[in-house]
Amino acid sequence: MAARTIHSKNRPDETHISTQRAETQAHPWISRPHEDSGRAPHIGRAPRQRPQASERIILPRARRGLPKSHRLRRPAEFTATLKGSMRMRWRDDFFGVYAVANPYPHGRLGIIVSRKTSPRAVVRNRIKRQIRESFRSCQEKLDGLDIVVMASPKAGRAQAASLRASLQQLWDKVERQCKKS
Repeated sequence: MAARTIHSKNRPDETHISTQRAETQAHPWISRPHEDSGRAPHIGRAPRQRPQASERIILPRARRGLPKSHRLRRPAEFTATLKGSMRMRWRDDFFGVYAVANPYPHGRLGIIVSRKTSPRAVVRNRIKRQIRESFRSCQEKLDGLDIVVMASPKAGRAQAASLRASLQQLWDKVERQCKKS
């Protein structure tokens, strides 16, 4: 097998390279294999702990949802409650509440919070959550009614505590008025 020769301007032929090492050699880049001389030596550490399989923790539900059967969902249901001949209505600074009897053993809730209340969706959603939570707490008193709650523009600027107090007063009025009839 013939020796292969590489010709280049800076490199001589391989045939003329010495096979013996020179006695003085520059230090290698790394003083020892797999270690950087500029770093502290590796001290053995315990391996990282992995997550252990644990028993499933069951927490109570923080929020109870309002089932679909307890909500007004169709435009015709809202219209019947808002414009029905047997409707009753109550107003205060923050809300208008409209109620009409329904054939179900439970109350149903409809919520109207327009952009006039607040141009910000975050504020409108906060008001809706306040209304739903208040309705859930008084749901037993409001059985057999379809109720639509309409938020006014002042509700968008009100604090949560004043919204809750306002809704509680309106639920009490609805209960008193509907028990009479």
